[in-house]
Parts: sequence; C-alpha cells; structure tokens
Amino acid sequence: MFLNRNIRISVILAVVIFLWLSSAVWWPEDSDQPSSETQGAQLTQVEVTRLVEQSYQPLISVQAKTKANREVDIRAELSGQVLSLPVKRGGLVGTGETICELDPQDRLAANASARAALARSELEYIGALSLKQKGVQSELAIARSLANLEAAKAHQEKTEYRVKKLRMLAPFSGVIEDRPLEIGDYAQVGQICATIVELDPMLIIGQVSAADITKLSLGQRADFIHSEGIIDNVVITYLASTTDPVTQTYRVEAQFKNSSGILRAGIAGTLAAETRAVRAHLIPASVLLLDDNGNMMVKILSNGNQIQNMTVEQLGVGENGIWVQGLPERADLITMGQNYVTAGENVSPVFATPAKKLK
Repeated sequence: MFLNRNIRISVILAVVIFLWLSSAVWWPEDSDQPSSETQGAQLTQVEVTRLVEQSYQPLISVQAKTKANREVDIRAELSGQVLSLPVKRGGLVGTGETICELDPQDRLAANASARAALARSELEYIGALSLKQKGVQSELAIARSLANLEAAKAHQEKTEYRVKKLRMLAPFSGVIEDRPLEIGDYAQVGQICATIVELDPMLIIGQVSAADITKLSLGQRADFIHSEGIIDNVVITYLASTTDPVTQTYRVEAQFKNSSGILRAGIAGTLAAETRAVRAHLIPASVLLLDDNGNMMVKILSNGNQIQNMTVEQLGVGENGIWVQGLPERADLITMGQNYVTAGENVSPVFATPAKKLK
C-alpha cells in the first residue's frame, strides 16, 4: 500500500510538471507578445529640424595676392657715363619723364654734322635737277646726287636716334622700384638703369579649380579681402584656358583702381566672387556624415518616421551653417542622434523649436 501511494504521488507530480511546461506552447501570447507600450519604448529618439529650400548665391573664394600691373626694366641702348638720375628709388614718375641720362660725348656734334651734310645734299640734288631741265646734266649724275641725299638722311636719322637715346624715359606712370646705377657709373649697352612698376591699376592673381572656373566670367565683380579691410571694386579681367601643370588649377586675374596707393604689390588675401543664385538648404555642420564611398550625406525622415540617407553637395559656408544641395524642397533633418540610427530604421522624432535651429 505504501508503495502504491508513492507511485500515485509521483504520477500526479509528473502530470503537473508536464502541464506547466506545455503552457508555453498552448498560450504563447501571454508571455512572448510585447505590448504596444513596450514597442514604443524600444524606438530610438532623435531630434528633427524642419527645413525649407532657400535662394542662395554660392561664393567662390580663392587665395590670391596683389601684383603690379606692369613691371619693366629700363635698359641702356647706348654706352656712356651716367650724367643724371632725376628720380630716386621709390619715387613716383610720370609717363615720358627722364629716369636716366647719359653723357652725350661727341654724339651732339655728330648729329650737328649730319644735319649740315643733309642740308648740303639737298642743295646738290636741287641743283642737279635744275641742270637737268637745262639739258646739261646726265641721268647718272642726278641718280648719284639722289643717292647721296638718301645716305645723308639715313645718317642724320641715326645720329638723331643716338641723341634721343641718351635720355631713358618712363614708358608709363609708376614707381621706381630699383635703380642699380649711380651718377658717374659707366653704363654698358643692355645694362639696367632702373626698374619701374605700375601699381594703378593693381592686379590680383589667384588659382581656381576646374569646377569653379566655369562659374566665373570676364567683367564679373568681386571682392578682395585682406588683413586690413575689403576692396569691393574689383573686376575679373582674365580667365586662363589651360591648367597649371603642377597644381592643375586655372589662373584668374582681377584689377582694381589703386590711385590712392591703398595696397602694395605682394599683399596676400582672398578673392571672393558671387555666382548665379541657386536653390539650397542651410544646415548645421554637425549633422554632416560620410557614406561608404566618402561622399557627404545627412539623415532625414521619410515614409513617416523612417530614417533615410541623403547624399548632399556642399555649396558654401554661411554664418549659421553650411549650404548644401541634394535634399527635397521640404526636409525633416535629423539634427541630434543621427549617429545612433541607420537607414530604414523607425524612430521616435522630437521636433526642435525654431529658436534652436541651426545653432
């Protein structure tokens, strides 16, 4: 009897354990199905800013430097001792003013002699023509007289040119940048007497990329920003047609009036020019990410509260963020928490207040 009683107890316990283990199979909804509140708590919370497309004029900015519009070495065309140097180094000179003057030596006398010889030849030729009319002068004598006259003219012009070249004149208004010769020095043919630079107008030289060169045009207005201020009356005057073989960029030149001597040559700064207006979005720099190909992208909401990756192109930098293209006209941009969500994931968005946008 005692044994049968133990068997009955064992059977009852086995049945109870079997029913308990089978409950998970027959009533799974009671333990495995999460409530709607639990599902909501599992969604990642992100901050969202609603953006609207705006008009924006991209700004092309390149590092640039001022340069003299012209720089010319004034060289001696005759040899001789330096007689006078009317303009000091660093001084202003006007067009046609004397920069260097050489000792004439015997050149003035040679020119006077040539002028006298020319006058004599002219008289001889006139006399020969008069005799021809009387029939007492041969054609050969007249031809010889004409040849002497032409030779006298050539010699006189040559001596006149040598006298003229005793004084070296400024080809344009500018500044005497260098003057290697001093009074009393003996100048050789081809030796530099002075270097003159033209600083009005002033050139601005820069290099732009292949993508930017097509956005600029001749005559376009620009600004030159330097350490002491902004020059806003700059005009683009030259755009290169071929690239620099080293940097693979294009040379751009601009000019501005420098009559008051505001800037010197060699001042570094930034050449900035606005291009055609486009539609774009202004976004915080902190939301920019890189995709697997190294392209810039951001994350927005689409299809309700689902994350979507959007590739964007940077156009420029503003005071309150970065201007980009590539987003829909109206976009819900993920501005906080974008690093913790992936494309296609459903999220719980919290919209930022207007005052908090683009901070």
